[in-house]
Amino acid sequence: MTPEASRLLLPSLDPELVRRVLGRDHSNSEAEQEAEYVGSIIGRRISTWAVERTWNIPPEAEELVARLSALEKPIQRDRSE
Repeated sequence: MTPEASRLLLPSLDPELVRRVLGRDHSNSEAEQEAEYVGSIIGRRISTWAVERTWNIPPEAEELVARLSALEKPIQRDRSE
């Protein structure tokens, strides 16, 4: 992440700190690739356990909620894993 992007997205943090934390010098190692793979599998499993959230929507907000909901991409769940 560039210092400019860091200042824009995380204005309260030192850009050097953001670079150190987000910098990944070992992203091409086999261990890192395996960790990313395992993390993605765990993430997919966890997401299948999510409870569908419901909210009480005030009548005056129903039209807005319907328009915003139409923008959401439906979640594709792979049940084969």
